[in-house]
Amino acid sequence: MKILKNFLYNSAYQLLVLFLPFITMPYISRVLGPEGVGINSYTYSIVIFFTLFGSLGLSIYGSREIAFVQNDVEKRSAIFWNVFFLKGLTVLVAWLIFFVFLPVVEHHFYMYYYGQSILFLATILDVSWYFSGMEQFKTIVVRNTFLKIVTVILVFLFVRKSSDLLLYIILINTGTLVANASMVLSLKHQIIRPNLSKILSKQFLIPLLPAVALFLPNIAANVYLLLNKVMIGRLDSVTAAGFYQQSDSIIKIIVAVITSLGTVLMPRVANLYAENQNEKIKNYVHRSMNFSLAISIPMMVGIFLTSTYFVPWFFGEGYDSVITLIQLESITLVLIAVSNVLGIQFLVPTKRTRDFTLSITVGAVINIILNPLFIIKFGALGAMVATVIAELIVVLVQIFILRKVFDFSQLFAGTWKYCLCAVMMAVGILLVNYNFIFNNNWVVILIDVIVGVSLYLLSNILFKTAIVKEFSIIIHKNIGNH
Repeated sequence: MKILKNFLYNSAYQLLVLFLPFITMPYISRVLGPEGVGINSYTYSIVIFFTLFGSLGLSIYGSREIAFVQNDVEKRSAIFWNVFFLKGLTVLVAWLIFFVFLPVVEHHFYMYYYGQSILFLATILDVSWYFSGMEQFKTIVVRNTFLKIVTVILVFLFVRKSSDLLLYIILINTGTLVANASMVLSLKHQIIRPNLSKILSKQFLIPLLPAVALFLPNIAANVYLLLNKVMIGRLDSVTAAGFYQQSDSIIKIIVAVITSLGTVLMPRVANLYAENQNEKIKNYVHRSMNFSLAISIPMMVGIFLTSTYFVPWFFGEGYDSVITLIQLESITLVLIAVSNVLGIQFLVPTKRTRDFTLSITVGAVINIILNPLFIIKFGALGAMVATVIAELIVVLVQIFILRKVFDFSQLFAGTWKYCLCAVMMAVGILLVNYNFIFNNNWVVILIDVIVGVSLYLLSNILFKTAIVKEFSIIIHKNIGNH
């Protein structure tokens, strides 16, 4: 039951982080225009690249190590302060390198880069990894909700024209900074004060090696997400980068829900691994894969079929190119769902970091090779094709690595039922779209969602899928407890 609660809290947090900007997106896309959105996406991607290198995988390492010693306040405090100070130092170095090399490698958008650089300080103060390791997702959600909502209100109040792009960047990034700082304040009763002489001893740099091992797949995973926007901006235009960003933002909201269970299960599996409970770990992986596929498959179909109506209604005029991008990127929902279960939920917490790194790195290399070739010929659409191929390669490599650990015929046994249910859902949506004429796109979207969700749920009940059985067990247990 704790896992379910944590999943719901983490899903709420991920949706909060992504959904509030989602609320501002239709407004911002109209106010700033495709070029303004593209400049924000392009400059943000480059700054995030530096923060990723600065973090060196220390957040993932810290979350995993905290999970191992959840009930020992002295050990978890020592781990926290060590990781916190070390991460602060490495991010500061990355920040310095950013300002030194920016005038050399980049001659455009200086003021926007300075606005985006607030993210360096926000990264230093981000301690969500501690609460993730402690499986305290409620703390993260409650602390951030108010501040995120305030940020959205400020955007609507003060960003009124295309020349307000810099103000928009500052407001969004300052909101992230304040939200992260608020999480630091909630640590007061969680950990004991740091012993600086002990922390700054020879043991200070010990986390670097395992953190870098986790950093490699982390940076590789982000290469073909961030590098795409940078290369589109360089090889095509910042406007095309903006189109890619709009598509990616929509898909990432869905991905946040699908991968939330992975964030919740990672510390739980790490704890079970420390106790050598391998059978329980496999059971969690099977249940998580079942859930992830049950959610990702219909979402992929739904996004693909409704994007034609959604994009012009949501973004306004001038964003028609986003339709094809969203339809193509929707394929990654299922691929990311699978790789998240195999990678984040199994390989990382069971300390098979080398295998995880290999799978992500192979996908990143494929993406880097294909990107310039595809972008030059097809623009943003080419980058999206490269992304889908890269995600597929990651999944295939992970399946190959784990072929002797899991029986994949059993792991994917119920997938055909979810696919069949999604087909029935698709038929219903297509009948609505082709047989009824509505003046407003939002009416079509609303009816599509109602029809699609209803048909998918009814189909799952009809075919008695594993997800239905899973929820039936949870409901019966709760009724029995009361």
